Amino acid sequence: SEKELILCFDWSGSMYDFHGGIQNYSIQKQGHLAALRDEEIRRLLISQRVFIRAILWAGNMKEIRSIFNGRIEGQEDILRLYRAISEKVPPWKSPSGFTDHTTPLIYAESVPLAAKRRIIDISTDQEMDNSYASFYCRAKMGELYKKMNTSINVLAIGVGEKGLLILKENLVTPDGFMEKISDWNGYIPALKKKIKRELSLV
Repeated sequence: SEKELILCFDWSGSMYDFHGGIQNYSIQKQGHLAALRDEEIRRLLISQRVFIRAILWAGNMKEIRSIFNGRIEGQEDILRLYRAISEKVPPWKSPSGFTDHTTPLIYAESVPLAAKRRIIDISTDQEMDNSYASFYCRAKMGELYKKMNTSINVLAIGVGEKGLLILKENLVTPDGFMEKISDWNGYIPALKKKIKRELSLV
């Protein structure tokens, strides 16, 4: 397989706020399930034999939960991933409730590459403090980009212009991209577009 895709499910406190009567975590989950029902995404996953890792992330490494690891070679593998997301993304927040954008990167560093190229897919509705935390995140991003052939792409939900700049500078790799939407209403089409873009990159 040429590609490994790490799907990062945020289970910090903000994900359990309500938006239009629905909790954000549920919109995040439904977005990924909708992506797996999309014919073009299914075709790309199978034809490229993409290795998928799906994790929960929040405020620290103790809150990382692996919910799926495996290569997508047929419809049965997509169904296994679909079931994992359906059943293992919890309806409660992480113990800390905090957000630390570095934790998915530390996780990625801790697991071996399963393909020539790794893509980390992160959605976040939280800004990053322009502090030591952002400096540390930028250092970790740079290490992954240089040493593990990793691209990091971000879908930012309702983040202000200053926050977008900080995320782009500290979390998105030089070859990565950032998409932005104003609120959770646009999440499902934006996520599908983002995953198609990731899988279509050479």
